[in-house]
Amino acid sequence: MPTYIIRAGLTGPVKIGRADDVEARRRDLQTAHHETLHVLRVLDTPFDAEPILHAKFAALRIRGEWFEFDQEMLSFVPETPVDLETVEPVGTTWPELLAPWSDVDIARRIGCSPAIVKHWRQGKSGPSFRFVVAMLHDKDLWRLPLIAGGRSDLTDPEATITALRKALTMVDGR
Repeated sequence: MPTYIIRAGLTGPVKIGRADDVEARRRDLQTAHHETLHVLRVLDTPFDAEPILHAKFAALRIRGEWFEFDQEMLSFVPETPVDLETVEPVGTTWPELLAPWSDVDIARRIGCSPAIVKHWRQGKSGPSFRFVVAMLHDKDLWRLPLIAGGRSDLTDPEATITALRKALTMVDGR
């Protein structure tokens, strides 16, 4: 799914987001915005570039997905995250993991639209980092990202605590 940068007016802030149809998304946003919105850039990468851009320009964040404009936004090239190059796909897919819940239920639980969940269910994409974190905070969905990431061993709470303690020991030297 392409990542877009849309600007409000000629000198206003920009929105960094994702949409299958960027122009349709611009029109949807336009209905709630007093400035004319312009698509400045579309990045169609084999990975989700949105969180990379959000992190790169975090100091310019106004609120949510809106940022003060910086000229570097027009030329910055996000690199493929290392984990996408080195991690082998695991056996359980997002569509299989999401089967017990409806799109609406998952969307309500983690704060996204049902259309986004539908994309995951169709195998078009997987959850971005913020939605994975939201799943980890949900009393029923927390196991899904662990299984999808090939760490079903951590779905046992005792094993998870043991692994976290081991990681802390390695980091802190405790």
